[in-house]
Formats: sequence, structure tokens, C-alpha cells
Amino acid sequence: MAGEGAATGAELYVGHGTVWVNGDNGYIAMQVSGLEVLPGAGLTDSGSIQEKIPERKFHSHTHILYDIRTLLGEREANYLEIGSYVGHSASLMLSHKLKTNVYCIDPLCLPASHFQGNENQEKTLVENLERAGGSYEVIKGYSTEGKVIDFFANSGKEFDILFIDGDHSIQGVLNDFYNYEKMVAKGGFIVFDDYWDAEHSPGVYRAVQEIVNFIKKNKLPYLVLGSLENTQYAPPVWLEGDRKGLLNEFILFKL
Repeated sequence: MAGEGAATGAELYVGHGTVWVNGDNGYIAMQVSGLEVLPGAGLTDSGSIQEKIPERKFHSHTHILYDIRTLLGEREANYLEIGSYVGHSASLMLSHKLKTNVYCIDPLCLPASHFQGNENQEKTLVENLERAGGSYEVIKGYSTEGKVIDFFANSGKEFDILFIDGDHSIQGVLNDFYNYEKMVAKGGFIVFDDYWDAEHSPGVYRAVQEIVNFIKKNKLPYLVLGSLENTQYAPPVWLEGDRKGLLNEFILFKL
């Protein structure tokens, strides 16, 4: 059964307890335990990007962004990330063989010691993005600033992937979702980073749960795909607790 409102190239099918999202280049299947992407080359490419970016990286679970881009198919896609750090995820998206326009929002105010680099954050980010090549634009500022929100709201652009990895407080995550979700295209994805990082980012989990409850209560046009199975054993691999065998990302699909 095709999902009502699904964009061309990304249709939904429901049957036998599984929700299938059919993209141009593969399928994702959402079950109780999470989401599987087939085929997936993102982890391999993520490792290649990491070799080119020596600065600090927290985990390799963002490879799913690459796989989602593959799923979207041959058409040109727009990717927006809130919180770029030194460009690991943005560079990964720029490296994709399919045309992807990358937009980054970051205040770029961290000291070099934070990311174990030699230059200031802005220079480090730009150098890493230049090395990756492709089409990108860096918007310097906080995602909650009116001028930043207006820049994207007035651009007329719709985004196929929104990656939320900025302010990890509860209110910060809520702000980023509510300020930018309306800019996500039908058939697009919203990905929250650090969903399971209770030690360093407990606010993300709580904010996402609040968002999911809001979506369900108000019957908003989203399919909650949730946290993914770590089928490629991207580090770190969690072996116990609620996050056992899962990735650190939480995904919504916009109908």
C-alpha cells in the first residue's frame, strides 16, 4: 500500500508487521527493533572520510546519512545539518556520487583544543569541506537566530535530509525540530544524532520522545522509524541495555 503524500521515488508499503520505504536505489524496512538499509556502503565511505579528517570524531554511526542519500536516488538532493563541528558528516555527504547540496549551520566558536586541531574551527571546517569537494554553504551562527532561520525560510529550498546535531539540551533539540521541520520535503528524513548518549547528551533522548509524542498526538505527517540496527557494526558497538545493537541516530520519515 503506497503511503499517501509520499514523494515520487520514495513510496511506503505496509505488510506483515513491516513498513517498507521504497527508494530509487534500495529499500529500508522498519521493524520493532529498528531500521535496516539495504544495500549500505556508507560505513566504508565514512572510514575513508575519517582518514582525511584527523580531527576529533565521536562515533561512526552517521554513516546512515550516506545510505539515506543513496536511497533518495539519482535526483539532486539538499542536505541541511545543524551542528557541523569540523565537517565529518558534511564531508561524507559531499563525497556521495549522487549530487548533494550541503548546507551547514554552526556558530564556529569552539577552541582548537576541543576538536584536537591546529587551526580555528571555521578554517578547519572549510578546509575539510574543500577537500571533499562539491556544493556546500556554511552559515555561521546559531540555529535559533532569526537571521539564520529566515535565511533558509526565505530561500525557498526544501531539504531531503535534516540532520540535527547542534545544541544537545532538551530545549535546543526541540527548537531545532520545530524551527526547521517545516523546511523538510515530503519523502524526506529527519535524523537526530546522539539519541542514545545518556552520559553526555541525555537531553536528546528526552526531546525526541517529546517530539514523537507530539507527532502522534497531533497526527502529524511523519512515520517514526526510530533507532536503527547497527548491522554494519559501526563503532561503538553497544552490547547491553536499551541501546544494545542499535545506532546512535533516531529517524523520522516525512509523509
